[in-house]
Formats: sequence, C-alpha cells, structure tokens
Amino acid sequence: MAQNECNQGEAFEMLLRASQNRNQKLHDVAWGILNGRTAGRETAISHFED
Repeated sequence: MAQNECNQGEAFEMLLRASQNRNQKLHDVAWGILNGRTAGRETAISHFED
C-alpha cells in the first residue's frame, strides 16, 4: 500500500487482479507477497485494526 500509495480497498483490488491474471487463488498471491516481505522474520506485522 505504501509503495503504490493506495488505500485498503485499492490494495485488495490489486490483489484480486493479480490473482485473476496469474490464475492463482487470492490467498496464494497474498501469501507470496507476505513471504517476500517477511524474510528473516517469524511473523508478519500488520498495521490494520481487526
């Protein structure tokens, strides 16, 4: 979101488009992004409220 200067809804739409373009489940696309961003850490850090 910071890299693309977008809000949560726009970020979700980006994930959705990537999922459709790659013919992958949305969960798998998001997981791949998190794995790339959390290298060397045990858990991902989220700045969203539940």
